[in-house]
Amino acid sequence: MIYILAYITDLVIGDPFKFHPIIIVGNTIKRIEKVVYKNNYLNGLLLLVISLVIFITPIYLLRFIVSDIVIGFISYYLIYALIATKSLYKETNKVNQALTENRLEDARILLSYVVSRETSKLNEQQIKKALIETISENTIDGVIAPLFYLFLGVLFNHDIELMIGYKIVNTLDSMVGYKNKRYNKFGFFSAKADDILNYIPARIGSLFMLVPGFIYSKDFKKTLSIFFKNRNNQSSPNAGYPEAAIAGILDIKLAGPSYYFGNIVSKKYIGSNDKEITNNDIKTTYKVLFFSSTLFMLFMIGVLYGI
Repeated sequence: MIYILAYITDLVIGDPFKFHPIIIVGNTIKRIEKVVYKNNYLNGLLLLVISLVIFITPIYLLRFIVSDIVIGFISYYLIYALIATKSLYKETNKVNQALTENRLEDARILLSYVVSRETSKLNEQQIKKALIETISENTIDGVIAPLFYLFLGVLFNHDIELMIGYKIVNTLDSMVGYKNKRYNKFGFFSAKADDILNYIPARIGSLFMLVPGFIYSKDFKKTLSIFFKNRNNQSSPNAGYPEAAIAGILDIKLAGPSYYFGNIVSKKYIGSNDKEITNNDIKTTYKVLFFSSTLFMLFMIGVLYGI
């Protein structure tokens, strides 16, 4: 089956960096932004609509032009490329490796590639906390949510279109979905679209992230308690769910105030145990990433095909 093969390819090889569709999407969005940018809601909506139409329409039209075999190969490649399990591990583990080798400044720089907060003054514990937060959030954004829309699209015979649509919105949010002077209006619709599309995956996905808690948490009842008490402790309607799941499994404190674009942003804490975050905590977070994403993949295939 194409879906399983693509997922396994991602687990084994990781992203095709030389020809990655998201790089193409990102570069195209930059060009569109140069043409349509004005910091107002209408132009921001225009960016969102144009970006979706440009990339989804060709895939839709190809279904009427090429054979099912060709569509199968295209689907395999795109699914493999748009799932980010291995790449999430590889890119974040560079930060962890730098910390292990006591290269604090390198860890700060490497972390800045995968988070939007300021990293130049973070200490080791703050870096580890930010690392665990981004792994947990991207377990949803980079793996479970794309798979969710892939399988939802199967119901309408447009699996790739829905998956690509989600990834376009997610990419737009990462590029323009900021509450600063340049994007507070222009990025509004992209940010809201991302919130809406992640609403269900974040809630379903966080439950799948809790399943490994049976194995990796010392007190699963406490894990569940932390999750349900803290899952809404983020300004984002979705980010708190995976973070609360990981905070519960590891019994650590996440979130809290952070610097973004030179300003401190006040956030509630997720979890209450102020213990030191260890390298084992990061390793466990990776185990949750691989366990939950594989379980979700198998579950969705089972639901759709009655396995």
